[in-house]
Amino acid sequence: MIKARRVVAAGQTGRNIMNPRIYICLFVLVAAISILFACNNDKPAELSDRISSFEQRLEKWRTDLKIPAFSAGIVKDKDLIWAKGFGLADIENNIAATESTTYHLASLTKTFASIIVMQLVEEKLINPHDSISKYGISLDEAREQGLDVGSEDEITVINLLTHTAQGEPGTNYLYSGYLFGLLDQVIESASGKTFGELVVERIILPLDMKNTAPNIKDTLSFAFTGYDYGSFYANMAKPYALDSLGNIEQSELEGYFGAAAGLMSSVADMAKYSNAIDDRRFLSFRIWDKIFTQTVSQRGESLPYGTGWFVQYLNDMKIVWHYGLWNTNSSLIIKVPEKSLTFIILANSNELNNGFGLGNGDIFGSLFGVEFIKSFALTDEKIIDIDYDRSFMDLKQRLKNRQRSNYDDLYPKELFVRALLSMKMGDRAKWEKLYKVYNDVFAKQLPSKFDKMKLIAQIDSVQNDQVLQTEFEIHELTEVQIYAIGEGANGEMWDYGWITDASSDEIIWKMEAKHTEPAGGDNKNRVADTRTILKPGKYKLNYKADGSHAFLQWNTLPPEIAFYGIALYVLK
Repeated sequence: MIKARRVVAAGQTGRNIMNPRIYICLFVLVAAISILFACNNDKPAELSDRISSFEQRLEKWRTDLKIPAFSAGIVKDKDLIWAKGFGLADIENNIAATESTTYHLASLTKTFASIIVMQLVEEKLINPHDSISKYGISLDEAREQGLDVGSEDEITVINLLTHTAQGEPGTNYLYSGYLFGLLDQVIESASGKTFGELVVERIILPLDMKNTAPNIKDTLSFAFTGYDYGSFYANMAKPYALDSLGNIEQSELEGYFGAAAGLMSSVADMAKYSNAIDDRRFLSFRIWDKIFTQTVSQRGESLPYGTGWFVQYLNDMKIVWHYGLWNTNSSLIIKVPEKSLTFIILANSNELNNGFGLGNGDIFGSLFGVEFIKSFALTDEKIIDIDYDRSFMDLKQRLKNRQRSNYDDLYPKELFVRALLSMKMGDRAKWEKLYKVYNDVFAKQLPSKFDKMKLIAQIDSVQNDQVLQTEFEIHELTEVQIYAIGEGANGEMWDYGWITDASSDEIIWKMEAKHTEPAGGDNKNRVADTRTILKPGKYKLNYKADGSHAFLQWNTLPPEIAFYGIALYVLK
């Protein structure tokens, strides 16, 4: 809470004098508390404590992650009820960040681009199911970059919008800023105007977003706003990065601007943008519903992306969100429609999101996302606060004895993201402790059917960059049960097991992506649970892992089963 200072001035001994600025701050804080109190049935003191705790955690993580500055805000029922700048927007000139400081949005730009594309769809200028070849798009550069793309005639506009252009179009989700950026050509070919012209004309100026514009390095696009370049630049947070020793150093702003990234904005302006979305401006209700609905793949699977936004659920609560990440900036916007809540946070380094795997489509890979949802969207739930600095046994017992709620899935995700933070901080002892707690409390054991089987050979707990092998022998024609968990996506396996003939090294069986199922946790975790017949002879059981996401070295949520490797069984 803000407290008035007691000032003793000459000739006024003992009088209490309140600085007028304090009156203003108290008024704003009381108003914010009143709004949230009315909506969440919270006692004002409890809400004040929650806001204070939220600010403290944000500031701690800012310093832990060496982020020079970020600005954050919460919108409730279309009121910006809390906004604050943390740290220095300009270290060299000692300029503090505020809610009006302008930051590079990176991929939050995609949410604006989806509006422009879908407006052109409603105007019959774009058919989302048209192939991209109609708009003169070539994928030669994409192929040179190693992206798994097919023919320009097979990939559609909607595939670009939903990140389903790689592999068999419409079948798999795989985030690609490059492919999304090809929508620039779609927009210009269909409308005769650039994305920069349309986003300024149709969104930025109508919403009076004074601190929002195309990247200032794209002077032609920036000029569409009519803003004064010098004034706009002076309000910008300077870009920073960490050097090889982990020290903060001023860096260069990324120069790209297009549908995939490059808009610049402030928390206060993004709150206006969020409110316009809640008012269903710019598009019909039907189109907005489509934007905020998970894409369904050709196989009938729900994917984590809608049309320009990530869409996921915690129990039955829908969460729509997007993140931005580039070399010197990062950003996040989270909307919880049923709670009329929005959270915005913008940073002048990439450490807000760097290393947390948000491109996989889970907002609970974000420290800031977990904390916001737990603190403000689940206020009516029995959510306990966990001290992750407790000893292994205390923490394990606390989580085992937690009071159950409808949102119990939140705890393993929060535990995991805290482990990732510890890994980024170089605190090996803590992240190993947290992963072990995760494994002991939340990981499931092998399916009970294996209790009735005899283990022949096994490779388990495989670490990053390991290639392991063990030999076994079969004495008669035998049907074996193979159980293997690894990592893969879009037709490719990165961590996998296989069986070879010991004498010839001929591959007898290999874990292939097309013959696997989801293994729980992150969607790249895959499990093969199948059978094959082996003739009498000597064999080798093999397993190979690449440089990330192996046992207790997870970079996204691990598999549900406490196993990582390959095992062979026969019926007893």
